[in-house]
Amino acid sequence: MGVKEVVMETLKRSNGELTNGVTSLRANGVLRRLSSPCTNLAATTHTILAWHIATTLCEVHDDPVPPYRRRHSQEQQRRRHVACGLSNYCAYLVAFAPELLPDHSFISKSIFDALVDEATELLKGVKTLEQRCEKLREKGAVAEENDNRLIILGARLANQLMILEIENPMLRWKLLKWYTAIHGLALPLTAFHCNTLIAFYFGRQNAPAAALHLFDAMPDQTPSSWYTAVSGCVHDAAAFHLLRGMRERHVPLSGFALASLVTACERRGWDEGRACGAAIHGLTHRAGLVGNVYIGTALLHLYASRGMVSDVQRLFWEMPERNVVWWTALMVALSSNGYQEEALGAYLHMRREGIVCNANAFATVLSLCGSLDSEMPGLQVASHVVVSGLRNHVSVANSLITMFGSMGRVQDAENLFAQMEERDIVVLT
Repeated sequence: MGVKEVVMETLKRSNGELTNGVTSLRANGVLRRLSSPCTNLAATTHTILAWHIATTLCEVHDDPVPPYRRRHSQEQQRRRHVACGLSNYCAYLVAFAPELLPDHSFISKSIFDALVDEATELLKGVKTLEQRCEKLREKGAVAEENDNRLIILGARLANQLMILEIENPMLRWKLLKWYTAIHGLALPLTAFHCNTLIAFYFGRQNAPAAALHLFDAMPDQTPSSWYTAVSGCVHDAAAFHLLRGMRERHVPLSGFALASLVTACERRGWDEGRACGAAIHGLTHRAGLVGNVYIGTALLHLYASRGMVSDVQRLFWEMPERNVVWWTALMVALSSNGYQEEALGAYLHMRREGIVCNANAFATVLSLCGSLDSEMPGLQVASHVVVSGLRNHVSVANSLITMFGSMGRVQDAENLFAQMEERDIVVLT
């Protein structure tokens, strides 16, 4: 039984009503045999860390399975894998994401910092993990009964679990497995936390299925949950299934989600991508997001990649406001389809409208000027660059040097290269 199966089995056993794990200990007949402070700690963070210490000590203590116990070893290894995995996950939340825990994050951080200080003092001079664990077990065995330091509680719990194992070899990892599963499930996650985890899973290779599983399991999916899921599915058809779900549940469309869907369209076949793009374009109008720069530039890129130049121009001119990002996207779309003169005309039109060029816009127009028959437009743009003060910007300087090289003006290119304050691999090659 793997981690997912244990989690589902825990939910079934509890009928969805999770406790702090005491019920599981009582059901296995060991509650009274474990130290009360270990099973009745004040904060969730205390409990997670005490049981994590015990789990780690038990894991390191395990010797190779002797022959007379090998028939139990496979099941024991599965239980060990689940217990250690869930314990490590809960400990990770304490150390790196305390805001996901039921306790206030300040309390969780304070408890964790105090434990680090206790461990530093207690294990000073001990080098290897095995030696540290052995010393901890020894300290747990000889410590005063009223010594309630967290690190001692964890060590004492490990010793008690190991005593139980002598009587029942399978019991220790069984208890650890169910106890850590209960605490892993008992951590309440808000919609914000779920959305953060969904984005995290989508960012990891081979983890989109886990992200969608978490999304489907959310009792209350907020619009942000839908947008996060859509943006994570741009590589496959799931994004469009999610869009259908959004429409059925009347989730408001956002520029972020629609731009992600346009990106998904680019990954489809030629004709299918065009059709998907047109559908998203229509949704953009109905949602009142025509002026959204993210959707617009994504659609411009999609239309340009399909050679739909007339659609590129129609989309551009229907925009209520056109900033430098829009103009640059138009120039890229036109020049990438062989319309260099038209792209240069867009640049000149932009200047007439008083739009101030940024480095990206200059780099774009300089690149296309290098392929024109006349040098005059390129030299004119170069003068605009000098006036703007962006001549030493890496991307602009790279484009200028490339343009001068295309014109055969090697001396100008060398002079500019010598004056550059910063050089990257592009200009060096």
